[in-house]
Amino acid sequence: MKHTFIILFCWLIGCVVVAQKVKFVKEEDGVSYHRMEGERGNGDTIIVDFRPGCYCYNYNVEQESDKVLKIRGTSDLIPLFLTCENCTQIVSFSQTSRWNSKCISEIVLTAPLSEKQINITMTKKGKLYTTLKVMLYPKVNFFLKINEEMIKMPFGGIPSFRKEDTLRIVAVAEDGTELKIDSHAIVLGNSMGDYVWHFGDVIPENWKEYLLEWRGTARIVARFLDDDGFMWSRYTDF
Repeated sequence: MKHTFIILFCWLIGCVVVAQKVKFVKEEDGVSYHRMEGERGNGDTIIVDFRPGCYCYNYNVEQESDKVLKIRGTSDLIPLFLTCENCTQIVSFSQTSRWNSKCISEIVLTAPLSEKQINITMTKKGKLYTTLKVMLYPKVNFFLKINEEMIKMPFGGIPSFRKEDTLRIVAVAEDGTELKIDSHAIVLGNSMGDYVWHFGDVIPENWKEYLLEWRGTARIVARFLDDDGFMWSRYTDF
């Protein structure tokens, strides 16, 4: 039963939205550990967002305490407890209905700004089944460096430039730290996911024409690597 639940839970975790990337960390003593990306909102707020249709139960989910959600009744009528171990509190959670099931779609947490990782565990009868490590990454302000001029990318489009200009994407975290860009892609119009990735932060010559043509609606998505080699991404907010 234990291994069956772990397999099911890992499948559910794998359904997290693309923006919340999941990476297997290890399995130890029958417990699976996964790592996913969480987005830090304003101040100490953290949003863990799940794709509709995943993480579903045919049972009620209710808040047991500041840090615990109780999932009432399973196949053997024994409740499961989802616990945020090192957060300040679970502020709220959202459920949607899908396929005659109730699905957890979002969990909103708070945690000190110093926290870089939040551990969410699932237990039954006080026994650990699995751990989800939510890696926290900052909001990003994007700039387009046109030759030597830094221009913050405003809402409404890419800044104007000439074809002969050198274009570099600069990403700055909330604390003012410039982030190293592993790769980037230009998103044209309503393009969804089928991107051409370019290594580094310099926009290639042939893509300048695309930017000029789509300047009012184009977006840029940048990918970053953390110290452990875990990749995460952010879009320009257009």
